[in-house]
Amino acid sequence: MPSSQATPQTGSNPGCPKHYPSYTTTSDTYAHDLYHEVTGDDEVDSFLEDTETYDPKQKRWSIPGTLTNRETLVDALYAILLSVVQRFVKPSEPGVERHVINTHGHPECEQKVEHGYAACPVLVVPATGPSFDLPQGLRSTPSSELSEVNVGYPCMATYFTVKPDSTVGNTDEQVHEMEAYAKRILRDQPNRLYIRSLVLTENHARLVHFDRAGAEITPPFNIHQHPATLVRLVAGLSSADERVLGFDTSIQWTTVDRKKTKGTVTTTGLNGDTKTYPILGQIRTLRDDIRGRATTCWRVQDPDTLEELVVKDSWRLDDLRGEYELLKLVKGVPGIVHMVSYETGRGETKDFRCPSTSGRFQNRVATRVTTKAYGRSIEHFTSVVQLLSAIRDAIAGHQRLVADDVRILHRDVSAQNVLLGRDGAPEGERGVLIDLDLAFRATDAKPTIEADYNTGIRIFQSLSVLSAKFMKTVPIHDYLDDLESFLYLLVYIMLLYRPDGSRLSSAEEGPSMLASWAEEDAGIAWSNKQGILGSGLVRVRTGRLIEAAWGPICGELFHKFRAWTLSRTGDKERLEFEGKGPESLLPKREEHYSQVLGLFDKAIEAIRASTSPSAEPTLASNCGLPTPIPALTDNTAIPPSLEVSVSTSTRQLRRSARIRNQLEKDHSLRPAIGVPSSPNLQYNPLVRRSARIQKRRLEEEDDAEAPRPKARRTKKSPRVPTRSR
Repeated sequence: MPSSQATPQTGSNPGCPKHYPSYTTTSDTYAHDLYHEVTGDDEVDSFLEDTETYDPKQKRWSIPGTLTNRETLVDALYAILLSVVQRFVKPSEPGVERHVINTHGHPECEQKVEHGYAACPVLVVPATGPSFDLPQGLRSTPSSELSEVNVGYPCMATYFTVKPDSTVGNTDEQVHEMEAYAKRILRDQPNRLYIRSLVLTENHARLVHFDRAGAEITPPFNIHQHPATLVRLVAGLSSADERVLGFDTSIQWTTVDRKKTKGTVTTTGLNGDTKTYPILGQIRTLRDDIRGRATTCWRVQDPDTLEELVVKDSWRLDDLRGEYELLKLVKGVPGIVHMVSYETGRGETKDFRCPSTSGRFQNRVATRVTTKAYGRSIEHFTSVVQLLSAIRDAIAGHQRLVADDVRILHRDVSAQNVLLGRDGAPEGERGVLIDLDLAFRATDAKPTIEADYNTGIRIFQSLSVLSAKFMKTVPIHDYLDDLESFLYLLVYIMLLYRPDGSRLSSAEEGPSMLASWAEEDAGIAWSNKQGILGSGLVRVRTGRLIEAAWGPICGELFHKFRAWTLSRTGDKERLEFEGKGPESLLPKREEHYSQVLGLFDKAIEAIRASTSPSAEPTLASNCGLPTPIPALTDNTAIPPSLEVSVSTSTRQLRRSARIRNQLEKDHSLRPAIGVPSSPNLQYNPLVRRSARIQKRRLEEEDDAEAPRPKARRTKKSPRVPTRSR
């Protein structure tokens, strides 16, 4: 690992925000300055004199000068690490242990997984204690030493990769491999703030650090010339003190047979005092990437009132307002999450890093808010009325957010951020909009914000937000973009689930279509999704799938909401053509919300009426019963019952063509799917054809459409890309 391999000072990652690399390189002295509080210099010197793994005369660790195979190097380094841990890591609390495990030669650990890396690092430090959990299915016996073969990430304190200098690879490759393991540790240890580990060769070592701002790596140092540095690093990375390891110790568990049982969260209470809440459970959230908000939510119970609450931890960018500041402004507003308390001063990623890297990564701040508890995310609906009522009330809550006295734009409407209300919740609270981490509050000094395709979840982003990837003039993100996101939320649910709440197979057409909207590249996602507001087959197929599975009432809601969204997009295009900004639409804002809420109210009322005991049993009486798929002809028209005025649709089509032209100029953004423009091909739910003609029409449509891009995962449901912010 010669120093020449450390020349790249920054890494690159296309999915990361501009101007900030995926990792930074520390100063030369940083590794030597760490963990002096863990081991004293005299004690380290004494160890180097006594241990059989280091020769003080030769000033060299007991590593063969000539390596015949990697196994020899692994065994030598294993002996060194074991001697350090046994000497310096001495737990003082019962139930706290540290081991060193060599996984080399175990097929279960060496099998290749994601990106071709081994399933487990070659040398690991398993641990027990308040923040560690025995992997599921692993037997806990004193003689097992956590079982060499089944060492799991929930109980991993740190890890080491071992390679000869000749094959260790460059800095990018080293960080990438270490990241694969760090990602799993941070996923399985939810109160871990950061993870550090070592890349080891026969002559060199590099410390790699991961936190929610990304990664940093030290330049390689010679372990024979700096043996004390290696000792201190190994002792610190294996410490019996969980705070030294990088844990948030305000979250603690008691363990039985090395398995987590009861847990607690200590935070600020309602009256500003410190309060400890028993943990009822963890609310799973999307945490695929290391860098990001890493939102973690805990269901807790107030020990005094026995009320259930939610404690939410996240890492916000330091240039964004704290969520608690915005939640103060909307406290008690129906349809918006209600904050109980908040905690500040919980740390920043810059606190964990080398000072010399300041300004080369985007700092993140740890935030914690405690809120009222509601139902589960909207994906757990059990009836059509419950689903539509939840979306309707979340939209009404959004309306109150953007009102003139609050002026908050959410910017992150998604399935995870709309919760079902509690059982029996009144109108206005049947659905609750949560997570204002990415919200923007308008001020007189800064009344608008530009669209950012890195903000939010790709599949729910408006076409205008997605177009910010390639448009020369970046559009403004406004309330109509968020309302468009609610349209995609409705479509997402109806293409991915059945009306009874059961999930469709990813092999079916609806989930496959959604997967194409979730492409990480914003330009490709725009290309695949833009047909939903156009007149091509994407819109036709979406409408047919929804009506076939969810019935005519839900089909009508989709068509009207889609047409309304298209009309508003045309309004924005007209204003742009006239040289006016989106603020010109503000006088119509309340009217716009009233129109959208009216669409949902009408659909909810129709479903309730059709399912009342006095109603005649028909297909329409159950929104979930399949209806015959109508045939399509080239000259059918949308019936008046589904028509919504789209006076500016021609301008919208002109803009779509312009955007497509811009895409064509950039081969890297060339659309992965061609959506034929067929203005005359429209949907008529009243037309019926024989099964034979219907089959022929479907075959003709399949022939006319360019091949759909393959979903990135064929055996699982569509993967929603992780946010970049």
